[in-house]
Amino acid sequence: MEKLDTYHYHESLDRAFMIAENIDNSLVKHPVFDSAPEHIQEKIKVAQDLLMDYYQYCAEQQDRILEEKDV
Repeated sequence: MEKLDTYHYHESLDRAFMIAENIDNSLVKHPVFDSAPEHIQEKIKVAQDLLMDYYQYCAEQQDRILEEKDV
């Protein structure tokens, strides 16, 4: 397996953010979203939250690598 560097993590966190934003702009803010059943709305919001958890994970890994280089 390829050794992961800060660029890999930055690229991945950027993509996670773009997908979460796309969900927000294309689904959550769409007028049909409010008419969807509550359980579906919640699952879409959970998907956004999970993407942002992944975003945070990637940011932490990127920071860890940068800190290791400074030591």
